[in-house]
Amino acid sequence: MAYPNFKQSLVWQKTAGFCKALQLGLNSCEQSWYKDSLLLTASRAVNQVALGQEQFHKMAQEQYLLDARQSLSECRSMLALGLELQLLGPNIQEELEAKANEAAAVLYGLVKHLRKQSAAN
Repeated sequence: MAYPNFKQSLVWQKTAGFCKALQLGLNSCEQSWYKDSLLLTASRAVNQVALGQEQFHKMAQEQYLLDARQSLSECRSMLALGLELQLLGPNIQEELEAKANEAAAVLYGLVKHLRKQSAAN
């Protein structure tokens, strides 16, 4: 299911939407090490989705998408840590975690679909 333009895919749009929300949500955070690490991990997720969407081989596509999901898991862990360290307020943390969960759910659905297609062939 390769897209001629990865930006057309729902999974890229959701993951990029999380990344944008993260950038805005971290504006008040003063700890650059935390912001930089979290934004780098989120941007890695977006890039992995783009790479996966441009693959024509299903196994390679699935691996890129699984890597993106792993990066989103890292982001959710870092958001929880940010709350524990009081780098983020609870409302911001909950909003960002919900966005990350939404993107991860779409990723999971796409990977599940790819696996189903592979099993049928």
